[in-house]
Amino acid sequence: MSCLNAHGMSKNRNSQFTTSADFCELLMDDSRGLYLLSILLTADRENAELCFNIIPYVCIGGNSASHKWAHSWTRRTIVRNAVRMLTPNPGPCESESTAAFAATSLQEPFLARVLALDDFERLVYVLSVLEEYADQNCADLLGVSPQRIRDTRNCALKHIGHLDS
Repeated sequence: MSCLNAHGMSKNRNSQFTTSADFCELLMDDSRGLYLLSILLTADRENAELCFNIIPYVCIGGNSASHKWAHSWTRRTIVRNAVRMLTPNPGPCESESTAAFAATSLQEPFLARVLALDDFERLVYVLSVLEEYADQNCADLLGVSPQRIRDTRNCALKHIGHLDS
């Protein structure tokens, strides 16, 4: 049974706003990408599933967005859910351990290296590098300064092995 049928909805392409049915279709079409975003943000299968599975309720619960922004709005909702779940605290970038972290993890697949970052570094990396959020947007979401986002991103890039120590 499709998401549309489960909620007794039909497609309505005449509206300028995204309907619940449109959100269901979007979730079905990009469920892998949206779930991967949840995994990258939370680094935990249980939290990723909670973060991802709440999306239909948020989208179907009367929220609307223009068709043009529906996909971005859905991704942003996943980001906000992950940030609320994790309540990350920025810690110091430990440059002494950066070289050891990068050297031991370069043989690991990229996904494993991202998931090995601490919560705050991982969120900054995923948001600012992979999702291409502006520093100010990241700072607003995470409650820190844009400079802190830049510093943390550089630290995360070193830990992942994108920058030399």
